Amino acid sequence: MLDPSIELLPRVIHRQTSLADTAIIYPAAKPRYRELADVIAEAIAARGFPKPECVADTTLIPERRTPLPDPYRSKSLIVLGSLNTNRTLQPHYANFLCATDATYPGGDGYDLRTIVNPYGTGSNMILVGGSTLLGVERAADILCTVISQT
Repeated sequence: MLDPSIELLPRVIHRQTSLADTAIIYPAAKPRYRELADVIAEAIAARGFPKPECVADTTLIPERRTPLPDPYRSKSLIVLGSLNTNRTLQPHYANFLCATDATYPGGDGYDLRTIVNPYGTGSNMILVGGSTLLGVERAADILCTVISQT
């Protein structure tokens, strides 16, 4: 494992996001987010990778000031939601690594992006985001399509 204190600034670009050791973090607020996480996990498993763990953001981050536990910082993460729905995104929003909130992408738009090496551990994060649940559903559909084609 890479030493985050050495690699953090500047972040090293990791162009590949492994699906072999992945966790999916979904907002605990609505049951539909868990369903979307399960659909993505099944798509990954269908490609021959281990089925990712699906865990609610509030399970890992019970209070907003609590950081993401260290074991999750070294995994590839798939994070659903936005700043307003998923606590995992707070430090990345504050560090300008993502902008997904109630106004961006707006309406039922979606934001599907890779946040490269956000913890300096060599692992990337895939944001399956949207300002609304419908936007997140759209992003999840596209991600599952991409996973099935690779």
